[in-house]
Amino acid sequence: REICGWTDRLPADRRDSGDAILLDAAVAGAELADLAALAEEMLKRAAPPDEDGDNGFGRRRLRLTQHFRGWGRLEGDLTPAAAAALRAVLDAEGKRTGPEDERTAEQRDHDALEELCRQFVAAGLPDRAGQPTRIELHMTLSQLLAQPEAAAALAAWLAANGATAPPGADCDASIVPVVTGTIEPDVLEQLAAALVGQAAGEAGAGDGQDSESPSGSSARAKRLRPTRRRARFDTGPMAERAARYAVISQAVRLLSGPEGLAAWLRTSQLPDLANSVSLPLDIGRPTETIPPHLRRAIARRDPHCRFPGCDRRVGRCQVHHLVPRSKGGPTSLANCCNLCAFHHLIAIHRWGWKLALHPDGTTTATSPDGTRTLHSHAPPNAA
Repeated sequence: REICGWTDRLPADRRDSGDAILLDAAVAGAELADLAALAEEMLKRAAPPDEDGDNGFGRRRLRLTQHFRGWGRLEGDLTPAAAAALRAVLDAEGKRTGPEDERTAEQRDHDALEELCRQFVAAGLPDRAGQPTRIELHMTLSQLLAQPEAAAALAAWLAANGATAPPGADCDASIVPVVTGTIEPDVLEQLAAALVGQAAGEAGAGDGQDSESPSGSSARAKRLRPTRRRARFDTGPMAERAARYAVISQAVRLLSGPEGLAAWLRTSQLPDLANSVSLPLDIGRPTETIPPHLRRAIARRDPHCRFPGCDRRVGRCQVHHLVPRSKGGPTSLANCCNLCAFHHLIAIHRWGWKLALHPDGTTTATSPDGTRTLHSHAPPNAA
């Protein structure tokens, strides 16, 4: 791919020979950097003058394409300055962290780029408020009512409009509960038909009452005329549409807002992180997983990553629950510690390492199979 990119910049009548020269050099053992230097010399000798005088600056590009299940492909051509800057930060952020770090160089570069983007987001992108991760906790009204989920289309929409939170993301995040719902057409038609039928029945009852009235015929005719006009209107398509609109509007009023059914079910049935004050239709206010005062206390105690052997500073760390909240672990100083993104999201939440924080402040990490144990320093009672 690199050779084709270089030789595409040669005149058309020189490309085949350029490909042959570079391929022969590669077969002979030339490294990519050597091939790049050879291609540069070929360009100097054979390429036409740079018409715009920008030394190729106009060819700079970067393209991110997202595809299956949210995965992406990043490709582009960087200027020398951009390439050098990116290489410098990837080298600084993507260093191997210890003997437990078995990532390849390409995987470390990927994770370094992700961490740099995460740090940039946490630094203050609009609507992020300095929070490294914001999770939208989607739930449907039928789930709150403990009914079977009936809307497969809703699940497909959620999958297409947001990435699933990765393992460990909920340890240190801003959580926004969102209640969604769908309209069942059959139920809507039944309610609308019942509403129209009730209106027609009331109109018929009015006719009967008027016929039994002892009043004179002239007064009786005056009372019947508006009733008959209303009855004719209620049996038409416009009445059915109006009835459907009335049913939906009343249902929205019933479900939405801080006093609505959706908010009441959510705040009464879900834990504290998901029962904040609501906004219509029902979207709860963001709730921080780690309260600010606790975050400051953890940062004061843990000025760097607490995984044994890692010295990443607190600014590069996330708060980790030693006993997961899903298993009843409290959000407390004793159950939380700072970990860098690699040790938190990959080593622990993906690879399965276990971390223990001891009363003396030391930590011990145990591999998933239990064959490897790392200590932050020698145990206090060791000889």
